[in-house]
Amino acid sequence: MRRVRGFPDLIGVHAASFSHLQGVMSRVCKVFGCCEIQTPLVEQLALFQRAAPELEISKELFQLTGKGEEILALRPENTAGVLRAICESGVKSIPKSHPIRFFYSGPMFRYERPQKGRFRQFIQFGVEMIRESSHFSDVEGIDLAVQCLEEMGLRIQEDFCIEINSIGDLEARKSYCGRLKEYLQREPELSRASRERLDQNRILRILDSKEPQDHQIFRREDFPKLFDFLSNESKQRFQQVISELETLKIPVELNSNLVRGLDYYNDTVFEVVARNRAAEILGIQQKTLLAGGRYDSLGEQLGYDSLPCFGWAAGIDRLYLVLNELGRLNALQNDSSKVYVCLADFDQEIKSFALLLVSSLRRHSIQVAFDFDSSLKKQISSANALGFDFAVLIGKEERQKQEISLKNLKESTQSSIPLSQDLTNLEQLLQALERN
Repeated sequence: MRRVRGFPDLIGVHAASFSHLQGVMSRVCKVFGCCEIQTPLVEQLALFQRAAPELEISKELFQLTGKGEEILALRPENTAGVLRAICESGVKSIPKSHPIRFFYSGPMFRYERPQKGRFRQFIQFGVEMIRESSHFSDVEGIDLAVQCLEEMGLRIQEDFCIEINSIGDLEARKSYCGRLKEYLQREPELSRASRERLDQNRILRILDSKEPQDHQIFRREDFPKLFDFLSNESKQRFQQVISELETLKIPVELNSNLVRGLDYYNDTVFEVVARNRAAEILGIQQKTLLAGGRYDSLGEQLGYDSLPCFGWAAGIDRLYLVLNELGRLNALQNDSSKVYVCLADFDQEIKSFALLLVSSLRRHSIQVAFDFDSSLKKQISSANALGFDFAVLIGKEERQKQEISLKNLKESTQSSIPLSQDLTNLEQLLQALERN
């Protein structure tokens, strides 16, 4: 048996790296007042159909047939699921003065062609700021995204940039789509994929095209710009967002063709796009690392009350790919020393002492491994091969002196540390591990 195509295994260091990246983002989110939320992997198919009835991912849903006539689907994204959970649990019972901010992390599923940085099962980390209508929540949400990425070791402008746009309200988009359709219908150079979207009346999705011939059209001076169709209120809001981002010294790039791939957005939308070496790693088709925006009408689309919201989601798979290729994962995960306890002698008293030491070090959040059945030479070899920082050497001579030998495997140095039989002076060893 082999694993299903597009469903990756995460094993050992790979899995630990994913967990660590999610942990970094979780810690930053808590500073911004977000709480964790966990929703089911399976929802009613109707939830996603109502959230985005014209959405392309409706073709990519993994559908499940439950008992009776209920049709279910594996979640392709989690914004609709989070909003469903909050509304179903009683958002009205939460005082309006209380922010409703959640973060989530977990697998999403889309039936699409697997390629570098894109899988049928992928890990997504997201943030939803619910019942927040101020333009400051847009700014705060983008600031949160930037801080998450910087905490991982990515550098704004060097590794990524922020592209931003306003898509206004529904009336503005309807007017713009009419003008854009009229413009493109007489355009012979439009790509085949964009021509199909035009025929299907999925006009805004044409702006998502990655085809070079389409981008030549988009760059023309007479190409219709969505911003020209925005209401004065939407324009003013967008200018406020840009101004506050400047206050926070967060550089952004205006992208008048940015519309996002989900139809429930309004006003502010943004994407974090890989740059330079990070972009080369992902390739032109997959260089978006994180994206989101404002979605004030989704609650109504799902059958609930109107709820102003702002949110975003990031692909952990792509972030891992970039950080790993850039060589920044090891530094990111270097939280504590890794110690390999090695025995030079194998009588039961020394083994029992070593086992007590192993347990005590682990209680201080230090990763420890040991092998009491192999020669000292093989133990040291294993410690080096597994990338451990230190080896603690214990033999009869060390126990007679009430000490251990601490070998720094990275620097090839060795020192003696006092350590009593009952470990009452363990602090000296802990301090030595910290200093090194």
